Formats: sequence, C-alpha cells, structure tokens
Amino acid sequence: YNNRPTIYLESIRMEGDDHEGRSWQLSAGSGELAPDTNQLTLLDNVEVTQGNGLSKLITDHLEIDTQKKVANTQAAVTLIHESSITRAQGLSINLPEGTAELLSDVETIYETQ
Repeated sequence: YNNRPTIYLESIRMEGDDHEGRSWQLSAGSGELAPDTNQLTLLDNVEVTQGNGLSKLITDHLEIDTQKKVANTQAAVTLIHESSITRAQGLSINLPEGTAELLSDVETIYETQ
C-alpha cells in the first residue's frame, strides 16, 4: 500500500471542445487517475478524434494533466487525416487551444485521390 490513492478506469470515453468550439472525442481501453496530482494516465488503444471525424490520433499511452489541460506522450503516435497519415515519436497537446506538437521522427505520407 502506498499513500497515493489511485482510481482505476476501464473503457474510457470523454468529449470536449477547444476554445474555438471544435469538438473532440477521446477513448482508451483503460486508465488511472491520481486525484492528488490531477494526472490521468490513459492506456490501451488511446484515440482522439475530431468531432467531424476527419482526423484521428492513435497512441498506446497518454498522460493528461487535468489542471493544466495538457496531454503528453513519449510513445509512438499515428495521426490519420483525410488525405494523409503521419507517424511520430512523442506528442504534446494543448487541449484548450486544440493544438498538437509531434516531438520527433515525424513522417507523413500523402495519398493522392
């Protein structure tokens, strides 16, 4: 037993809007919430989808600071957009701004239609 309580979660679904009113949905197979630090750790097929369904971000692990409203991972990330697929290592998201920064080894493949 440690003195840091943890809440264990399964089949996580969340929805929100950025400051411009763009909606997003987030899902994960499991997660852990540390109430004393406001840290939410998402695991197992983490997906963030734009409300219009045109963009989807996929990773295995995402750390969310619920007070600062930022999300980060050092894991591999795939961003699927209507005409491209981008892969990278690591990600930083500013949830209120609706912006994301891919951290390293970024590669994008464009599909011609």
